[in-house]
Amino acid sequence: MDMTEVTPDGDFVFVNPNTLTGVKKKFLEYVLDTINRDRWPKDAANLEMWKNSGDRRYYRVPLLAASTGSKLKTDNLLGSLKTLV
Repeated sequence: MDMTEVTPDGDFVFVNPNTLTGVKKKFLEYVLDTINRDRWPKDAANLEMWKNSGDRRYYRVPLLAASTGSKLKTDNLLGSLKTLV
């Protein structure tokens, strides 16, 4: 079983760690806890509720499109220009 899925509306989400075992389960619990504490630092009560109820907000992976600056940092100038053209 994979640790991620794409919902019908296009959201990229992690699966519920309770569906996994061993190292994958522990890793996913840690990642979700870290992401969500950073994302909603003042919402600890809701985080626990979302986690226990299986609410998709807890499992959603926040992704943003890369900016041109970050693309240039990871790729050379010529490679970045090729992808833009």
